[in-house]
Amino acid sequence: MIPKGLFTQIGMMIVAGAIVVTYIQPEFAGIAEVQDDVSSYETQLNEVVRVNSRLSGFTTTLESVTNADKIKLETYLPNSVDYLSIPRDLFLIAGEAGVLYIDSSYVGVGTQSDSKDRTSPIGHDFTMSVEGTYGQIKTLVSLIEQNHYPLEIHALDISPLNGGFLTAKLSLTTYSYNNEDTAGDKEIIF
Repeated sequence: MIPKGLFTQIGMMIVAGAIVVTYIQPEFAGIAEVQDDVSSYETQLNEVVRVNSRLSGFTTTLESVTNADKIKLETYLPNSVDYLSIPRDLFLIAGEAGVLYIDSSYVGVGTQSDSKDRTSPIGHDFTMSVEGTYGQIKTLVSLIEQNHYPLEIHALDISPLNGGFLTAKLSLTTYSYNNEDTAGDKEIIF
């Protein structure tokens, strides 16, 4: 038999309230936390799926590059600069242009390479001095521009000499993806 007295009903309401406060409310709070976590996981999962999709696209693009193109890219923008081959190339370019080669040297890593951006190429500065006619120096500049790796002319100082000849001092920059020294000593004058 269920008691029907006023105090019994008040007591039952207090017990019910205590059950709600001590058990049901914490359970609902726990369920709300789980729902928040599930929502957060779903958001993160969607982000991971989006990143994986982009990565898959990049991988497909990378795999579609032929070996010949990879070799050309490595030649055009190598991982490191060979500090001996560039002065040698400048010597050969000067000979092809018909100018009198005086010297060339490695100056160091360029000032544009001071950024912390790891994806930007690193500039390596060289200098070159030659003598010749205006036409020969013009041919030299054209041949430097047509080189199979980037050689940017950042400064060109031309001064007259006796007999219609000119002396030219060039400041050149080439690029690599890192700052490895492939030739050992960086104070190279050729």
